[in-house]
Amino acid sequence: MPGVKKEDIKIRANETSVEVHAHDSQRKYHKIIDLPHDIDINTGRFTYNNGILEVTFAKSIDKSAKGKDIKID
Repeated sequence: MPGVKKEDIKIRANETSVEVHAHDSQRKYHKIIDLPHDIDINTGRFTYNNGILEVTFAKSIDKSAKGKDIKID
């Protein structure tokens, strides 16, 4: 997004997607990016440098996938 100031970028994330809005004097940017089901949106990090927006999320830890002992009758 060359020419866009960091202050002109709005990012909204939910459990299934990230929505990016930005504008400069000549263009408007809008993008919806679908997210994988195994990420934690609370770990979202966004950096903007030289016209490049980088979006990073950590994988969520599925506590139910650890397994459990089953008693044999």
